[in-house]
Amino acid sequence: MVSQMKRADLIAALEELGESPPGRWTVTEMRSRLMHLHEEHGIVLGKTKRTSLQEMVVQLNKASGRKANLQQHCQDLGVPFTGNETKAQLQKSAMIRIYEKSAPDPTDPVGFGKGASLTYAEIKEDQQYCNWVKLTWQENPKSCCPQLARLAQWLLNENVKMEPDENPKTSKGYPSEPDLKVISLKKEPSRAASSSAASSSVPSSAIVDVLQTLTETVKELKDEIQDAKEGKRKGQKTSSDSESFHKI
Repeated sequence: MVSQMKRADLIAALEELGESPPGRWTVTEMRSRLMHLHEEHGIVLGKTKRTSLQEMVVQLNKASGRKANLQQHCQDLGVPFTGNETKAQLQKSAMIRIYEKSAPDPTDPVGFGKGASLTYAEIKEDQQYCNWVKLTWQENPKSCCPQLARLAQWLLNENVKMEPDENPKTSKGYPSEPDLKVISLKKEPSRAASSSAASSSVPSSAIVDVLQTLTETVKELKDEIQDAKEGKRKGQKTSSDSESFHKI
């Protein structure tokens, strides 16, 4: 099987299919690429019958020679299109529908992530990864890639038991964050606020007494000023009368 092939065997298999892998490719990348090429060419290793996915991919490749045939094939699959799409766009839409319609098989390739080159039967042994796949699909099925959604539904149909992990992870594969406690920070009151608060704590009766005292004091000052003015006028009148007496 492809997942058990060594680097030299992978390079030879890719070259037979017209693929020259760059030297920087890892074994996992070469396995993934070889699996995709097998899908495109309808190659079945160790089996005499193609899976539903492989058969539908072969039919799509046959229809992709001409755009008109590809459009007809998309119409047969129930893929909506406007007629302005390119062949690549039509093929992508058709592949999404194929992943949705084809019956999953244990020998189908995962096709994404770290287990891209593994089959469904092989990835099932990785309990932690299977838990992540199912949780990711259940939390938001509409945003998942079609390969992940297909694998998740197959795992659920296979009744693969979800076991709790020692290190719980979120659907994105990162450790869950601890609950954050909200800490309220109280600012020190300003001097003006302190004095305002202090004044607001004074009883209202005391404030009334102070206001009355101030009113009386102001009134007394006014009376004294008035008396002083009247005394000054009287003095001026007396002095003028005495001057008139001396003249006579």
